[in-house]
Amino acid sequence: MKASVFLTISAIGSVAFGAVMFLMPGLAAGGLGIALTPQTGSLLQGMGGLIIGLGAINFLARHFTEFRMLRVILITNVLTHTLGLLADVFGVLNGALQIQQMAPVELTHLFIGIGSLIYLLRLKHQV
Repeated sequence: MKASVFLTISAIGSVAFGAVMFLMPGLAAGGLGIALTPQTGSLLQGMGGLIIGLGAINFLARHFTEFRMLRVILITNVLTHTLGLLADVFGVLNGALQIQQMAPVELTHLFIGIGSLIYLLRLKHQV
């Protein structure tokens, strides 16, 4: 798969998840198996906005060819999705989240995180 296609798919997935969290925090909370309170709703909306932003960055960078810029985007994806996955694991371990309800989120973290790492390792320095 070309990097541009990967970044486009990553962008679509990020914007979709982020939009649900931002625009419909009740639906996001229900899907994650957590209670919707004003606090969790606000947190989900904040996270949703950040995820939409990350999706926009991936979409806007999909045709980048400059080594340093593309490397920054891929490193950001790896870091963001690794930390997101770790946060979800901590949530499962402390009983706040249920793994079966987190599966779509974890698959997204793994797809974007591992995919970005693969493209990062394949990236050739352009002088």
